[in-house]
This record gives sequence, structure tokens and C-alpha cells, in this order.
Amino acid sequence: MTFLAFGNHTVHNLINSPYFTFKKFLLRTEHHQDKELLQLLKKKQIPYQLLGKEQFSRYNFDKKNQGIVAFIRSYNYAKLPSLFSCQPRRKFPLLVMLDSIEDPHNFGAILRTCAALKVDGVIIAKKNQVPVNSTNSRKIRR
Repeated sequence: MTFLAFGNHTVHNLINSPYFTFKKFLLRTEHHQDKELLQLLKKKQIPYQLLGKEQFSRYNFDKKNQGIVAFIRSYNYAKLPSLFSCQPRRKFPLLVMLDSIEDPHNFGAILRTCAALKVDGVIIAKKNQVPVNSTNSRKIRR
């Protein structure tokens, strides 16, 4: 499963995250003359296409895309034992446990806060829990 992320701020955060793998980027030529972004994409070996207004509009994306769209491979969830076996970022690992978060916007806000606090892991329920998707991935780095 592939999901999409839109917008400059969101996509820049995701590019710098070690937790997402990208299939490709679509950039609207008029909006993206940013040489730093293009160099970063080349450095990370992320395929991208520069498209004119007409070509870009054929994809019929969300109008709030700011001329940048990332195609992200599905998010790989870690099993609980592997989460506990990971090397924590600090002496005492910081884990956040969520229960039945069904609104993707709330889930995204929580994940963004966790990313800002450099939380070592987020534990979510298997049932009654919104998955990582294009709505909440706009707000996370992880």
C-alpha cells in the first residue's frame, strides 16, 4: 500500500525521517526551483519528476499540495518485542501507549508531538485504532 504526503513543510519533515521509504516525488516546476531540495533527493537517491502545471494537474491532487507530492511506501509497524530490543536514544527509554485513537487528525497531532519530544516508540492497539495513513503522516516524522 502506498500513501501520499503533500506540502513543503510536511514533505521536508518526512524526507529527513529514517522511518519512511519513498517511491517517488512529483514536483511542480513553477514551485520548486529549490536546489537544496533537489540535492537532498539526489543524495538520498529518491526518484523525482519535475512537472509543468498541466502535467501536474492531471494527477488531480489535493489543492493544498503546494506543488509537492511524496509517494510513500506503506508504513512498517514494529512488533512489541523488537521495540523493546531497540537501542533507546536516552538512558531511560520513553514510550507512549495509545488506546483506541480513531480520529486520524488527533493521531497525527499525537505522533507529531512524540516526534518533537524524540519519543523512542509509540505503542498502538491492533483494533479500534486508526492506522498510519496520508492524513496523519502529514504531521509526523516517524
